[in-house]
Formats: sequence, structure tokens, C-alpha cells
Amino acid sequence: MRFITTLIILCISFMGYSQNYSDIINLNYQFLKVSPDDYDQKAFETGLKFKLPIRLNNDRDYLMVGGRLNHFRHTTLLFPGEESKLSIVEGELAYFNKLKDTPWSFMLQGHAGIYSDFIKPDGDHWQYGGYGIGYYRLNKNICFSLGVFYHMESYGPFVIPIGGFEWSVNDRVFIYALFPYLINAEYKLSDHFYAGAEINFIAETYKISKTDSNQVVDYVSDHTLEFPWSYIDVNAFFDFYLTKHLVVYAKPGITYLRRLELYDENDNTVHSKSLPHGLFDLSPFVKFGLSYRFRNN
Repeated sequence: MRFITTLIILCISFMGYSQNYSDIINLNYQFLKVSPDDYDQKAFETGLKFKLPIRLNNDRDYLMVGGRLNHFRHTTLLFPGEESKLSIVEGELAYFNKLKDTPWSFMLQGHAGIYSDFIKPDGDHWQYGGYGIGYYRLNKNICFSLGVFYHMESYGPFVIPIGGFEWSVNDRVFIYALFPYLINAEYKLSDHFYAGAEINFIAETYKISKTDSNQVVDYVSDHTLEFPWSYIDVNAFFDFYLTKHLVVYAKPGITYLRRLELYDENDNTVHSKSLPHGLFDLSPFVKFGLSYRFRNN
């Protein structure tokens, strides 16, 4: 079933109160070297994310307004002078509440955006969803989370439980996990330098504009619908704090199992020479970024 085949799904809009930091703004650029490379294939991705927390009541209630822009493009000598492009424009609104005199807190979030090639976008290119998640802080070092996530994909609705934990092992080591989305381990080398490793589980679908030359393609998936997992990014990261809040970072890593697949309205695969498709398995990448960050510690 297609709901099961997208068991691991990207929800990059998670604010995640349990994370060790929150980025107010994050700008990044990623270069992906396609492997195996038969036709000098290259992929590039740029992104911008922002989140603005608004305090409502004595550090217990917050309203968060945010959004993201993401642009992916793929080039190959097989089609010189042409680029395959996919983009996301999305906004979100979230509410966080820490229940007074209890170890409990919760967050409610809603998001909506356009996932498209943006050639001829229309109302069918909208995707929307949200999540509700509760947090239980066992002590000052350990917090657990559990909730549910909903998203309207290009092929239909998708619902999945989410949950995880944060663990401050000591003053230098911090581990964060939100399944099925992210696993992150961070080590504080100094007041200005942090390093670590993370695993991101990602899946997204994009609507394709209807054109005279290609009426059959309905959407593009970042993974094969016949495989029970999404693609996985495994990377190290190196964060350097130029100031207390301004951070530059680098993330070298490898993409595993990524496959751009084209589908028609009946979820059947489609072959096309003019639209983005191809295998990106075991492809190395490097991401560079700049963020304005507030650490919880």
C-alpha cells in the first residue's frame, strides 16, 4: 500500500521543542554528486527556512510563524542545455503550551504549500497537513515525545504516528531523535564549535504541470512507491558560532536509496526524457549553511 511505502516522510517544518536549538532563519546550499554518473549528472539544492516565536504567556505559551522555500535542480549531458526543476513554497503556524506545574507540554502545528515544477502551477499543486505532539519531561536531562502527523501528498492523504526523545548525556553530549524523521547526536567541542552526526529520513512528492507534450505524468516522487522506505541522508555536521547566535555550518554526507520516480494518476510509473527522474543511490553530497540560532542551553 502506498501509505506504508511512505512510512518515512520528510517533515522539515517540525519545530521540535525538544531540540537543543531553534533556528530563526536558516539559509543553505547543497551539491549532490550523482553516483553512478554515466552522463555527468549533477544535482543542486537551495533552501531557506524561517521561524518566528511569539511569546504569549510567561514562557509557557508560544505562537510560531514560519515557512520555507526549497529549490531542487538536476542537470545532465544527456539533455544539454536543459534542467529539471522541483520547488517547494510553504508556510506554517504552530502553537506550543507548557502545562503549569506539570512535566507535560504539547504543540499543535498546521502547514500548507505548493510542491511543484512551477511551470504551470494550479490548485492541484497544493499540499497541506499538520501534527499534534505531546512532551513529557522525565527530568532535566530526558524528555519524551509522542504524537501524530498528517500530510496530503500528491497521491492522497498520509497519516503516521511520530515520537522520540531528547537526552542530555552530559554537558557536552546531546542526543535527539524524532521517529520516523531524524536522529541526531551532537558533541560540544568548545563554546564556539560543535560537531556530530545525523540521519534524516526523507520523502516528498511534487505535482507536475500539465503540458501539451506530456499529459500522462501526474506527479514526481522522491522515492519508489514500491519500496517500503524513503531515501536516507547520512551526514556529519560541523557548526561554528561566529557570534552567540550566528552560525556557519557544513554537512558532508551520503544519500542512500533516493530515486526520482514519475507516476500517472493511477500510481503507475511513467518514462519521460523531459522531466526529472533517475537514481541517486549512494551519492555523496555536501551542504553549506548560515543560520541565526538560539540554543536551549
